[in-house]
Amino acid sequence: MTDTSPGGKPPPDPAPIMNSSIVAAKSHEFTTAAEPHEIHGSAFSIKDYQ
Repeated sequence: MTDTSPGGKPPPDPAPIMNSSIVAAKSHEFTTAAEPHEIHGSAFSIKDYQ
């Protein structure tokens, strides 16, 4: 049944691709969040200093 089912075999292939996508998305989120976070931190530091 699983052998005849096309959805049973494809999962293994798309599984790694999906994982890669998730990793890339996480990396992108971290980079995007790090940029604004750093800017915000700098602004806060400057405001505190002033």
